[in-house]
Amino acid sequence: MKYLFVLALSLSSVLLNAQSNWNTYSQNGYNIELPDYFLPVKSDDATTDVFTNTENKDITLKIENKPTDKLSFNSKYITEIGNSGITYKLIKDTVYTVIYTTDNIVNYHKSFFSNGSVHSLIISYPNKQKTQFDLILQRIGRSFK
Repeated sequence: MKYLFVLALSLSSVLLNAQSNWNTYSQNGYNIELPDYFLPVKSDDATTDVFTNTENKDITLKIENKPTDKLSFNSKYITEIGNSGITYKLIKDTVYTVIYTTDNIVNYHKSFFSNGSVHSLIISYPNKQKTQFDLILQRIGRSFK
């Protein structure tokens, strides 16, 4: 009975997060949809946009925007898949996604190449929150273009 209650509580948390209001950001050559509890904050680096999570400080999200060429973009992918703990990797012509785990932290990296720049979405969150955050992450990842 105790486990059923914990499961129900976890499921309701996932559903509440999935039903959050979403905001669209279009800036620096990319578009992304984020739940309303991710808020943009000032970054010390002009090439990086940072969003703070007002509900969970353990989840970090930033977007790097750097000029590059297609060869460097492909080299970045090769470097990314060199990380240990790779659980997912996919590359297509101008976009790739890599997910790896280190020290109980899930690291999600999605990058795309457009108009001489690489735009990289980098999200890190505790492995113990993977089940809860994966549905939200799917929508964020799909919207990042």
